[in-house]
Amino acid sequence: MYSSLTRAGKDTVVVFFVGFYCWLLPTAITLRRPLVSAISHPPSIETMSRHPEVLWAQRSDKVYLTIALPDAKDVSVKCEGEGLFSFSAVGVQGESFDFSLELFGNIVPEGSKTKVGLRNIICSIQKEEKVWWKRLLKSEGKPAPYIKVDWNKWCDEDDEKSASDASDDNNAGDEKDDGSSDDEGMLYLPDLEKARGN
Repeated sequence: MYSSLTRAGKDTVVVFFVGFYCWLLPTAITLRRPLVSAISHPPSIETMSRHPEVLWAQRSDKVYLTIALPDAKDVSVKCEGEGLFSFSAVGVQGESFDFSLELFGNIVPEGSKTKVGLRNIICSIQKEEKVWWKRLLKSEGKPAPYIKVDWNKWCDEDDEKSASDASDDNNAGDEKDDGSSDDEGMLYLPDLEKARGN
């Protein structure tokens, strides 16, 4: 097959293989060094720490952190007034999880609560001032990849105001009876048992 190629075709094949080899050689060299280092000095489980997924949401007076760590043991949460939040725990298989966050604003450590559940740890952190933070962390850079927005608990400033207005309206409605029923705006569904004759 090689002998039937023209001179130009042979040059093309040689250039291709030389180019491919030159591209492959630096890749193999860079891959070999970390692999050799990792094999000769593997990190032990005791010295290696991992970061659990952290979901966050806020209200004007609180920040909610949901730490996704099922069946966590030895959970330790520390809050400091300057906005420092530290977490550590041991996972199901004995691995260590920990992280520290420098929050955007100051917090009230005494007003912060932690609830350890089967699947996650929920931390409710009281803000020192009742204001909306621009972001979770004091640093302006992109947060670590394990920190994400908790869209299930997220509430915008406008949503919080309308929710508090609605709850005020509901409380006012409880005090006086204006003759309206709770079924206003609800779709009427017939009783199917009566329709069948049962």
